[in-house]
Amino acid sequence: VTGLGAMRPVSQNNGIYLVRPLLSVFRSDLEKYLEDQKTPWISDPGNSNVKYQRVRIRKFLLSENLDTPRLLRTANRMQRAEDALNTYLDQFVASHVVIRYGSIFQIELEFFLLIPCEIRMRVLVFLINSLAGSDYKPRENSVTALELKIQGGLDNEVQVTLGGVVFRWNATRLYCWREIGRATLLHQTVSPGQILVYDNRISLSLSAIGKKAYKIQPIGVVLPEFPGVELDKKIPRAAIQSIPGVWDKEQLLYLLIPETVLELQYLGFNDVSFNPVLQN
Repeated sequence: VTGLGAMRPVSQNNGIYLVRPLLSVFRSDLEKYLEDQKTPWISDPGNSNVKYQRVRIRKFLLSENLDTPRLLRTANRMQRAEDALNTYLDQFVASHVVIRYGSIFQIELEFFLLIPCEIRMRVLVFLINSLAGSDYKPRENSVTALELKIQGGLDNEVQVTLGGVVFRWNATRLYCWREIGRATLLHQTVSPGQILVYDNRISLSLSAIGKKAYKIQPIGVVLPEFPGVELDKKIPRAAIQSIPGVWDKEQLLYLLIPETVLELQYLGFNDVSFNPVLQN
């Protein structure tokens, strides 16, 4: 269904709205209107050049009497189906995906396995895109293989990495977190007066008044204890190690999680915001 629906009149990406007000207007109607208004226009020659696959496909469809109105009706139906599937996805995420410490997803497999296969695959893609900070969908065959492996691997604890995200599950629960081994962008520095978007997931700004820069990177093998923050021992140790922290050289000062946002102000951080998906 995804990719078969018509382009949307209004879409959004990273807070930027893209509006296409003329999608429902036929080209012939637009040209007639411009002629009546004596307004010149420019036609893209690539739209009629058969060296492009899209042009060859368009000509083939027309030869099979699949004209524009029929294709539009089909595309609109696909779009409605896509909207319905995404609504189901949103409902599942809101009800059954728990975010731990702003960086770790947790799902009870009892509920995950009850939903249809298509929704399970969409949930996995959602998890990958949210944690890896990417808008690009991983390959469908890889997601399918992961979904099948989760279904068939409930007897023992299993771990799989896909799209920069680690999945680990047992008979009852699925965890996933950001892979930290190969992603150099997970080790960054924020300087006074700078705004940093860490790993496309967390935005933070450091006051220009201060003179000290801080490192932002996963806490790694350090498993700290901070007042008011109790780390759940049931969560895999590797998942805890992926939580980002604020470092002064080699000293870990704070965990970079929603629970410590107020404390970070003592270091001069004016604003710390998490991707809304990653909020508890």
